[in-house]
Amino acid sequence: MINYTPNPGIPETREGTIAELKRLGLPAIPVAPKQKRGGFSGKNPSYLDQSGKAHHCKHGQYHEELPSDRDDRKHFEHPNTGVGTLGGHGGHVFIDFDSKNYESEQACKADVERLIVKYGLERTRIFKTGAEGWRIVVKSKQKPWFTNFATSPNGKHVGEALGKGRFTVLPPSVH
Repeated sequence: MINYTPNPGIPETREGTIAELKRLGLPAIPVAPKQKRGGFSGKNPSYLDQSGKAHHCKHGQYHEELPSDRDDRKHFEHPNTGVGTLGGHGGHVFIDFDSKNYESEQACKADVERLIVKYGLERTRIFKTGAEGWRIVVKSKQKPWFTNFATSPNGKHVGEALGKGRFTVLPPSVH
């Protein structure tokens, strides 16, 4: 086991995560908590208005440009709206690992730790997600030509490379 701190330099608050995304040149995209109706899964771009009503977020424009301060105020006015982002901006790709693709949460963590050491990623941004998964932020020299990946030859798919336009939920969002 290696000793590293998930989320190095990233605050554990929604506002801190939004500030860090802006610093990296990544869009802060809202995500409403899961709702019983209306297609709000807690994993899709959406937000809660002041009264707590969920709305879908039309995020297509943010594939190329960052949200305005006005958009941010609208999207994040309710304290229960979580935060995510889109891959691809500035070459950033999110390597997404989900423990449901492993025999156990510990097996997922061990695989993530092995890859962090193997590829020298100890100082990169690493998010521990509420769904018992991990997001490793990397800068890619070229756009990934794949989404699903395995971490061993002929292994099963255990993760996704979330590049241009792909949405990912970040902590401390509840989903």
